[in-house]
Amino acid sequence: MRFIAAILIASSLLVGSALGVAPQACPAVYDPVCAVSRWGSLRTFPNLCTLRAYNFANQFFCLKLLHRGECLSDRLF
Repeated sequence: MRFIAAILIASSLLVGSALGVAPQACPAVYDPVCAVSRWGSLRTFPNLCTLRAYNFANQFFCLKLLHRGECLSDRLF
């Protein structure tokens, strides 16, 4: 039952952040994603929700999802 509740909460947060609404809280689940800035710097986030929350809070410095998993370096090129 807790698993289903966690999925519902995470789903609503992801939908909210996709619509431009600030996520209230991200799940404490480590499912890393690697994101890249327009200058080629890489940053690992604990999960997709935290990347979206970062982008919502930093709209002038948005990062794009590069791939799932940790970044293997700190620069793309």
